[in-house]
Amino acid sequence: LVWSSGSAGEFKGYRMNAAGRSLWRLCDGSRSLKAIGAEHARSSGRPAPEGEAFVKGLLELGVIVAGGWIVPDPAFPRPPAGGCYHRRIEPDDPVSS
Repeated sequence: LVWSSGSAGEFKGYRMNAAGRSLWRLCDGSRSLKAIGAEHARSSGRPAPEGEAFVKGLLELGVIVAGGWIVPDPAFPRPPAGGCYHRRIEPDDPVSS
């Protein structure tokens, strides 16, 4: 289940099947839409445009974004002066309750 927010600020949840989760995991900022489609085609045997269309749908729903900023919680560790801190969150990281 992945979450997004609607136009009125309400939370919306989206459940994905195995193919959808596989595509979502490819959306890590290091691949283009074409590369995601090609990887999907290679690993699943399905047409690349199918994977590209799914990712475009995620973009339209606001489940994923192309570019942007991550604004961490105030309790999130701050980088040292003049430094930078990027927490890499993996799609298969365990979910905490």
